[in-house]
Amino acid sequence: MEPKSNINRLLVLDDEEGYLNLMRKVAENVGYAVTCVSSCKDYIQAYFEHQPTVTVLDIFLEKEDSASVIDFLGRNRFAGHVVFASGFDHRFLKHMSQLARDHGLQVLGSIEKAHTFDSLASYLKSVYIGAIKSDIGTNI
Repeated sequence: MEPKSNINRLLVLDDEEGYLNLMRKVAENVGYAVTCVSSCKDYIQAYFEHQPTVTVLDIFLEKEDSASVIDFLGRNRFAGHVVFASGFDHRFLKHMSQLARDHGLQVLGSIEKAHTFDSLASYLKSVYIGAIKSDIGTNI
């Protein structure tokens, strides 16, 4: 399947609808095409369909964690960037980041959910493919 026309594609895995909406707004404002899913199974399906260049993974979902997605991304040699998000202690973020690096993934950073807006926009801008127009800001 061919990639979408926007070469900057974000795939977000989180089970909180409000958080997905916030991340969508922030990423679209930076210039990304965004796909949001709420389960690991949906993530794997969306991965092949949307071919992300950046992905955001919530560490703990209601009924599962994102470790299986990290394994999946490693086995598929995901060449994009990974950002972890969690409402839990930052130690979990460090652990999952190291697990991802051990799987050969490029970890861009991690976000504590309370600080999503500024952190996500900065991360996405840092790996944006192509020139970022000066009028692209972080206003929602």
